[in-house]
Amino acid sequence: MHKVTIPAHIVDRVRKVRGGDHIYAGLDMSKVAHVVVDMQVGFVEVGAPIEVPMTREIFGTINTISEAVRQAGGVNVFTRYTYDPAEKHSWD
Repeated sequence: MHKVTIPAHIVDRVRKVRGGDHIYAGLDMSKVAHVVVDMQVGFVEVGAPIEVPMTREIFGTINTISEAVRQAGGVNVFTRYTYDPAEKHSWD
């Protein structure tokens, strides 16, 4: 979600320590849980009360990962925040 640049010397050092780019290449995807947090209207929709504009940039990536996990027999978990107007201690 955030645009990050990692200096080449750090990438090279990490590759050397890990033995490659992907330390989790051997995961059994049928035992993986892909947890998606805060990807709902209140955060995503333009003009929403707690809008995070960058969320809209990662829909495709989330959908691609979710489909791969689902196809492999893993589980996708989407958190959901709900709002009850009767709640005495709501978000302001």
